[in-house]
Amino acid sequence: MRSIGISPKGEDAGGSWGLGKWVFPDASKLNAFLGVTRRAGERRFLLMGQTMLKLHELGGRKYPPVGFFAAGSEAEDRDWLPMPVESAGPGPGDAGSAEGVGAAFVHAAMRDFGLRPGGEPGTSVVIPHPKDELTDPVNLARAAIRQYFHPVITGDLVVEIASPGEPLRRIDAETIVDEALRTGDGAGDDPEQRAEALIRAIELARWGQRQEDGFVEADGRRKQPVIAPDQVENLRTGLGEGRRLAFRVKSRVRGKPNSFKLFLEGDSSLAGGHDYYVRGHLHIPQMDYLTRHHARALIVVDNTSDLGHLLRDAEGPAHEKWRADAPRLKERGWPNAAERVREVQNAAARILEALAEKPADVRRDALSDLFPADTGGRRGPGPGRPGPTPVPPEKKPALRIDQVPGGFRLKPGGNGDPTGRNFAVRMAYDVARGTTNTAFSRFDAGLRAGCPDFSLRNGQLQVQPEDCEAEVTSENEFQLRVRGSDFSLGVTGFDERDLVVKVLPVESEIAEIREPEAGAP
Repeated sequence: MRSIGISPKGEDAGGSWGLGKWVFPDASKLNAFLGVTRRAGERRFLLMGQTMLKLHELGGRKYPPVGFFAAGSEAEDRDWLPMPVESAGPGPGDAGSAEGVGAAFVHAAMRDFGLRPGGEPGTSVVIPHPKDELTDPVNLARAAIRQYFHPVITGDLVVEIASPGEPLRRIDAETIVDEALRTGDGAGDDPEQRAEALIRAIELARWGQRQEDGFVEADGRRKQPVIAPDQVENLRTGLGEGRRLAFRVKSRVRGKPNSFKLFLEGDSSLAGGHDYYVRGHLHIPQMDYLTRHHARALIVVDNTSDLGHLLRDAEGPAHEKWRADAPRLKERGWPNAAERVREVQNAAARILEALAEKPADVRRDALSDLFPADTGGRRGPGPGRPGPTPVPPEKKPALRIDQVPGGFRLKPGGNGDPTGRNFAVRMAYDVARGTTNTAFSRFDAGLRAGCPDFSLRNGQLQVQPEDCEAEVTSENEFQLRVRGSDFSLGVTGFDERDLVVKVLPVESEIAEIREPEAGAP
């Protein structure tokens, strides 16, 4: 009732921001809620409530924004702490005594709101004047299935929804599939949230629950092979034949071994991959790293492990996404936290890439015996061949690339005024062996596998244009249009690896096609 923004939970709990309780007042048109609780080992019930208003003034007196529904007092508000109204026992009590008045009031309130006075210890929350979307039992059932399907199938959560004029909805491990079919799809559902997709994910999770042995050891660390080479062919065959695969993916946190579970199945009917991430009992919904594979993956992280604690700190108050750049990771002193987060995010895509059929090698000289010609190889000037063309003196570039922490910054390079010019800027991490083209080919391979090294589209990188415009055209490329002679554009959010940046001018005639004429819609 009082600790907004404060959480007493330990590391193994789901939340940690102290803001999850805000869902109760936020669910009410009055920003109000009541709570009735019976604690373990006690027979009495406690009743309390509150409303979250604005700082307000009434009759010339200023009042704080939080108003409590609680036991009253004759003292001034500033001199007393709101306490719950309590009952002395399980029954209504004697209305003629002070304790009886409180007991009668508590039990009358419970009866009026349809609460059951008996049963196990626990807490009931009453939302007066709920928002309209919360009065639809179908909406409530759909939200419960989407956000908590994993604790439901493990038996840790049972949801009952009672609505006037409708039969009771009970969502548990046995009924969740039927209830998902009953609720159907919502308006504007993305493919992973539709009923059919959730049912497939639930079936994969159920299968995973039954797996005790048979896990394939995988390694999530970027510099290690994700699967042992001698297992690849057998796993590739199994995935192609429609078998589900279970992996235990290794990681290390603070020098200690950690792991998480990954369950995988192919599905040729999918337009893009579907991946579901679960930490403890929480489904992390805004994670989409399997876009280019026809497969479904479920990643389950033990909430009590060091990796689970790290990922908990990578979440925001809404617990919607694991962010490699979350401020809490640095505040809590997690070493190599960004790399650990990306390992979990990209594990399914890396495994699928390893199991994909090896592409045919390109042989540029395959027909050289039949069609002898210059294939671009380096040959010296023999008889009748011209010598090397003299290299003209190097000109200053149109743009200059300066290194900054976590990225780079583009500025004028000194070769004329770049105002009004257009450039294509492409980026990739450098490779230990190979050319610049090798670096870009490696990035493209990761993109096809659904696990690019970085992306301009998902908020991982920050673009700061000044006196210029940047239009993202792919995960690692954007179009730059210079508006002023002193422009600059910074791109940050990269990891510690060396970066290759290619800047190419775009012909003005081509660029002008993209510019609408004056007055055009």
